[in-house]
Amino acid sequence: MGSNIMRLDVQSMEPSQDRLVRAVCARVRKVVPWSVKARRAEADSASVSGAISIANGPPVTPFDEGITVAITTRPLDIPGLSLPFGYAFPDERVAVVSILGLVPQPYRAKLMEQRLCKEVIHEAGHVLGLPHCMNETCVMHYSQALQDTDAKGCSFCPQCALELSKLPGIGREA
Repeated sequence: MGSNIMRLDVQSMEPSQDRLVRAVCARVRKVVPWSVKARRAEADSASVSGAISIANGPPVTPFDEGITVAITTRPLDIPGLSLPFGYAFPDERVAVVSILGLVPQPYRAKLMEQRLCKEVIHEAGHVLGLPHCMNETCVMHYSQALQDTDAKGCSFCPQCALELSKLPGIGREA
């Protein structure tokens, strides 16, 4: 990586989502002290985990060091979970978020960006080793339903932030 700053790549799995991913990255940058970049999935990239399965989608791959969170419009096929918003694979430093259950009806772009921002940060937190948090305003609080996602905040609570601060490479981008 070259610097001591955590790198988060947010990967668009479908070209139609590029604008949304860029907007979400702008929101995420305001919340976490990491280097956040929007990327497009490479069609010929190799899968990082057999457990990551996005219906008929390209594989998810991390870029360099850091964390990759892939955004897809397709449902996630995670054994034991029905229509999850996202799932993290800490060993591979990868997470996947499906916007399928996050789309507001009627569609409102700002609300969609806010929901997706929360899920991207939440899954990145899992990749870094954070469990679900009991604090209902913390981004790491478990969302059993969309209402839970809307009710929680976009940032880490003091306890989760303290746990993250103990990790190497968690700092403000220069």
